[in-house]
Amino acid sequence: MSDSSSYFGSFNSPLGNINISASDTGITALQFIEQPTLSDEGNEIIEHCKRELNAYFSGILKDFSVPLDLKCSDFQQQVLAHVKTVQLGTTSSYLQVAKTLLMPTASRAIGLANSKNKILILIPCHRIIGSSGSLVGYAGGLERKQWLLAHEAKVCGITRRQLSLQF
Repeated sequence: MSDSSSYFGSFNSPLGNINISASDTGITALQFIEQPTLSDEGNEIIEHCKRELNAYFSGILKDFSVPLDLKCSDFQQQVLAHVKTVQLGTTSSYLQVAKTLLMPTASRAIGLANSKNKILILIPCHRIIGSSGSLVGYAGGLERKQWLLAHEAKVCGITRRQLSLQF
């Protein structure tokens, strides 16, 4: 962990208010909230994030470049680094992630690490689904997960059937 300052901002998305937290080196959290942050004490990283979120929700941006500052265990960093590689318009399952990380029996641990992701959307944990194609677990709520996947499919010109989703 670094000895950096903390900055805060909020973003009003089509899915509700999002709180954004950052250090001097990157985004530390991006989470849905009921009320926006009272004080918007951002930095350039927060502003960069807001620009990218605006472009993402407008259907223009497919890959985020805003720097991240993950504050989690080495195992969770490994899982989230892989989750970050799941491309817009695609999904993966907890089992697929476990197999890719050469931990074929660790799908529950993968799911737990994914569920603790504090940087929603930028680390696209919403793209990780059940092996059957079902939408399971999302800190932002399953309705938001469904909306995000549908939005990304539309941006990529992909149908829900092509994603093999069950919702």
